[in-house]
Amino acid sequence: MPAMIKLGALFSPLFAAAWLVLAAMAFAGISTGTAEAAISVENATVSHRDLIGLPFALLVGVTGVGFWAERLWARYSAVGVWVLTVALGAGGLLAGTATVLGVVEVIAMTAVAWWYFFRKRAVVAYYRALKAAESSAPATPTPACPGA
Repeated sequence: MPAMIKLGALFSPLFAAAWLVLAAMAFAGISTGTAEAAISVENATVSHRDLIGLPFALLVGVTGVGFWAERLWARYSAVGVWVLTVALGAGGLLAGTATVLGVVEVIAMTAVAWWYFFRKRAVVAYYRALKAAESSAPATPTPACPGA
């Protein structure tokens, strides 16, 4: 497994879990800091207005699990995370909460992710080997129906 995919398998589910915990804290009104620091979950990380981040966090978590389980669909899911980020950035641009430079940076990262998963030789060879192993694996026999 390529090193970057190993890191994705480790950190993607952790990110998703952390986001979900922080979202739950925000909705419960629980602060993560002291009054002096004036840092709250709602102001710093997630708020009621950021429900759009929930599908993003879930997709990141599913992608990490796909990497960990060495599933072929995980690379499509990883690029999908970046495509969703571009869509969120475009929506933020229309709403006035994102900058053009920020959206351009995300588009560039999406291109890098696509290159990594679909053009980098070592990664393409890794997924080719996974596909070969999957297609050569014996089919799971169907249990016979009792009484048939």
